[in-house]
Amino acid sequence: MDIQTERLIIRSFKPADAKRVQEVCNDYDIAKTTLSLPIPYTIDHAKAFIEYTINSAKENISYEGAICFKDNPEKVIGCIGITNINKIAKRAELGWWVAKEEWNKGIATEAAKAIINFAFDKLKLHTLCARHFENNPASGRVMQKSGMSFVGKMRDYESRLGEYHNVLYYDIVDSEFNFDNKNK
Repeated sequence: MDIQTERLIIRSFKPADAKRVQEVCNDYDIAKTTLSLPIPYTIDHAKAFIEYTINSAKENISYEGAICFKDNPEKVIGCIGITNINKIAKRAELGWWVAKEEWNKGIATEAAKAIINFAFDKLKLHTLCARHFENNPASGRVMQKSGMSFVGKMRDYESRLGEYHNVLYYDIVDSEFNFDNKNK
C-alpha cells in the first residue's frame, strides 16, 4: 500500500514500526476509543499486529496502513484501514487510530478520504461503513467530513473496559463519494 495525500503517506507497516506502534497504542486515551486494543499494549502486541497487517494484505483480507507525514515517512503517527471485507457484497469497514499528539489536525479526515478513495477505486467496493462509541464524537466528525452519512445507533452494543457503549454507525456508497475532492 502506498497512498499519498497533500501532507500524508499511508504505507504498509513494517517490522521496524513495532516500537512506535507500541508507544502510540499503549496510551489509554487511544485504547479506550477502540474496540480491541489491549491495555497495556506491549511490544509483542505491536509485532503481532504488524505481522497480521502484512499477511492480510497479501491475502486480500484487509488493508491497514501506517499513517506518516510525507516529510517523515518512517515515523508512524496513526493507522487507517479497510477491514471485514465481504467480497461478495463488495462491502467493508473503515477504522483508524491517530497518535494523541496529532489529534485535531485533520489527519484522520485526510487519511479517511484517501482510504475511501482506495476502497472504491482500487478495491472496487460498493459500500463502506464505520462506527464509533457515542462518547467519542470526534470520530463521528471525521466520518461526516469524509462524506459518510449517519445511519443508526445501537444501544449498549459493545462492551469496553467493563462498560457498555452505544455505537453510532455511518456509511457511504461508491456513487456518493466525490473522487475529485478525495484529498482536500
